[in-house]
Amino acid sequence: MEIVERVGKVEDIMSRTFNVVKEDEFLSKVIGMFKGGKAKPTEALIVVDSKGSYKGVLTERMIIRSRLDPKKTKVKAVYRPAPKLNPKDDAIEAVILMVENDIKHIPVIEEDNIVGLVVDVDVLEKAVKGDFGLKLVKDIMTKEPKVIEERASIASAMALMREEGISRLPVVRGDKLVGIISIHDIVEQVVLPRDKIRFGDFAGDKPKPLSNPVKGVMTKPVITISPNTTLRDAVRLMLEHNIASLIILDKGKIAGIVTKTDILSAIAQEKRIAKNRLLVQFSFNRMSIDSTEHERMLADMESFARKYSDHLGEGVITVYFKQHREKWRNVPFIHCRIMIKSKGGQYVGISNGWGFSHALQNALDHAERQILKGKEMKREHRFAEEFINKMLELWH
Repeated sequence: MEIVERVGKVEDIMSRTFNVVKEDEFLSKVIGMFKGGKAKPTEALIVVDSKGSYKGVLTERMIIRSRLDPKKTKVKAVYRPAPKLNPKDDAIEAVILMVENDIKHIPVIEEDNIVGLVVDVDVLEKAVKGDFGLKLVKDIMTKEPKVIEERASIASAMALMREEGISRLPVVRGDKLVGIISIHDIVEQVVLPRDKIRFGDFAGDKPKPLSNPVKGVMTKPVITISPNTTLRDAVRLMLEHNIASLIILDKGKIAGIVTKTDILSAIAQEKRIAKNRLLVQFSFNRMSIDSTEHERMLADMESFARKYSDHLGEGVITVYFKQHREKWRNVPFIHCRIMIKSKGGQYVGISNGWGFSHALQNALDHAERQILKGKEMKREHRFAEEFINKMLELWH
């Protein structure tokens, strides 16, 4: 398959320059690495134990989102276990692992030695050099994305992101695009300043109240493209501007949004589309799950995919899980988000439940309602067209 040949082997795209940190180091030392320039803000550090054995990865974002005191917290409390690759593996496997584990960096291990690091941008840059890069963004973008008014509060933006299971929102004034707000913006300008005060560090900007309008924290201007932009050009713009998403404008109006993850998912789909019309992939973050339950959920997803395959056609179904702190009889409270991107439409299913299977079933019920609603709307549209055609025949 062309996309596999184009990306090549892991050794062809991995970086041989990387930073290693021990799990017993304090986060304050790691933060010093980022601030001092030893590590880039977007870089992942490879975490090892006292014997030098691989444990996982750590990014600046993980530290920020932990909201723990860096002077008292060690790396092992925050780092994330991540899959590993061999230099001789097909590089496309790195893409699949990134999508399934919702991660951007994967260490490369050979004979128990860490020899490299695969980064999402390197995979993207290599993949779009072939015919795959000539595909158009309109074929994979999220259509008609949720937006928020510039006068809306930061709190309402956070609530909408949580409700829809997304991490960024185009900001509008009426129907005009004026900016974009992301979880990163909110963390940088609202959460971090609060934490600095909480941990006794008064340096930095004064925290912004959650009642403030989003226009005060949004990013502007926004890099935009047209629906007919190629994936090659889209990736080039992302790399040039060091951004993870692009807004698609069609005749001056917001038509969609495309992210690095969308493109990675499309690459993974190219690899596995011959096996399944609908590619199903799970993202468990850093949570562990019983193999029996995992197999049962996979069977549920495959049954769901078969049920709606005629309506959805080719596409990708990604299932994300997040564990809350609450437990009932030692069963965790789980948040589940199902993202469906297919030729037959784009749908979202979001819900919670006690345990993975319960949360998945609730989210599937939500997604199913969205699909049935979409099918009904299409049926009504076809009926309306037939009625108009008949009226025109009579009129003539």
